[in-house]
Amino acid sequence: MLKNKQLIIGILIGALVFGGIPAFAATGQYILTQAQYKIVVRGVEYTDTENPILNYNGTTYVPLRAVGKLLGNEPRWNEEKRQVEIGYSADIDLSQWIDLNTLFKEYSVEIVSGSEVFILKKGDITYNLTPFKGNIKDVQYLHNINGSEQFACLVDDNGRAYLKISDLKAAGLLD
Repeated sequence: MLKNKQLIIGILIGALVFGGIPAFAATGQYILTQAQYKIVVRGVEYTDTENPILNYNGTTYVPLRAVGKLLGNEPRWNEEKRQVEIGYSADIDLSQWIDLNTLFKEYSVEIVSGSEVFILKKGDITYNLTPFKGNIKDVQYLHNINGSEQFACLVDDNGRAYLKISDLKAAGLLD
């Protein structure tokens, strides 16, 4: 009888000890609640009953791919690097490019975009360039109407235009 009691007590103690291990191993779990508010992207409300808007401690969580599509900038999976990429292709080094807004604000280059010509001007230096054509996803070249100079240009998924820094330096528009 004593051996049976010891066996039962041993089994209960073992169950308690080993039964508690999964509770400690289950770290990294969070309790999210479905958000009771809308997400509107460029005037379009996000609605997806299978992948709802979630909230955790005041922070909103939405499916990246769905919102990316609404923004016109769908995330892509790069299998080689094992990472999600949003925006311009990872194989283009944007450190070699400058966006038009920065060119205007930080370098005082006047920029005029029209249907017939795209003008870059700084002091007495002026370039009349052929305008952007269509939907630019790859590097294109803007050619100076009055000479042989050309400027490499690209537009990212958000419609932001960039010019190659080395081209701008060669033209005297950047120091």
